[in-house]
Amino acid sequence: MKNKGFGTVILVILVAIAAFLGGLYFSQNRNKTISTVTPTPAVAGTNTTPTAAAAPTTIGRFTATGEEVCQENNKPLVYFFGQNTCPHCQWEHPIIQKVAAKFGSVISFHYNYDKPEADREVWDKYTTINQGGIPFIVIGCQYARVGSGENYGEADETKYLTALICKITDNKPASVCNPVKDTIDQITL
Repeated sequence: MKNKGFGTVILVILVAIAAFLGGLYFSQNRNKTISTVTPTPAVAGTNTTPTAAAAPTTIGRFTATGEEVCQENNKPLVYFFGQNTCPHCQWEHPIIQKVAAKFGSVISFHYNYDKPEADREVWDKYTTINQGGIPFIVIGCQYARVGSGENYGEADETKYLTALICKITDNKPASVCNPVKDTIDQITL
């Protein structure tokens, strides 16, 4: 009888390990799929499924869109989409707020937290990169990412966001961009 109970415990442990490894594999491959979808323009009235292609990614798992820098009032635009019910958004939102504040009037920051319909056209424009996930960040229409930077930690996420925004502002303001010059130099797209 004791051997039967011991065998059951071993079996439960093996199943738990297999489930953990399967979840880890799915999680890693899901992030790769999300970050490697090439944006294509949506055509009204069509129901086409985007095809995954090797879209270039850069620091912080941001996808380079290949688009021109989008602006509002001659300032590069930065968008943040999230909701208070999302724990990853709760982690990301204070970081992006602090980073955006460092740029002051150099950028136009659209903080769409708990505003699901705000900037809907931007949300819809990047459906091949983001198929409904939050948090979602678009930096100057040149870089986009679904998901938070929790895996990098607050210091690196701050550095990555700052460097990407510096890239779209031509390194302005210098007082913000000069300290992350090494990170900016890693952005090849």
